[in-house]
Amino acid sequence: MTAFQLGRLDVEITGARAVLAGRIDDTVQLAEVAARLPAGDVAVDTAEVTFINSVGMREWAQLIRTLRARGAVTLEAVSDRLMVQMGLLAEFRVGAAGGPRAVRIASFHAAYLCPACGHEATPRIDAIAHAAEL
Repeated sequence: MTAFQLGRLDVEITGARAVLAGRIDDTVQLAEVAARLPAGDVAVDTAEVTFINSVGMREWAQLIRTLRARGAVTLEAVSDRLMVQMGLLAEFRVGAAGGPRAVRIASFHAAYLCPACGHEATPRIDAIAHAAEL
């Protein structure tokens, strides 16, 4: 395992899997993540990403493009904050990337507010198991 920090983002890489935690913002250059991941298929876990701004989103989109050019990309436990931002970009919408080097979302966190009691949560949704309902 390799662990390092990019601005306010903690990164752990084990084999072809990266785990990101913290803020993806103007202090982060995600090209370093791409440089440290091996060529080929990779997985990226963003469950602990707590913030992303427009500069961070530009970095994120470039990271995904770079990784996708080298192999398939699987996103795991995508944070609710990142899901909202990715939904704004056409290249992250279902069917947009297509082909063998598409971005696959295996699971994601979705914001939920209980209408009865007001409880807020971000449960993890298994996108593969529930693909028919999504």
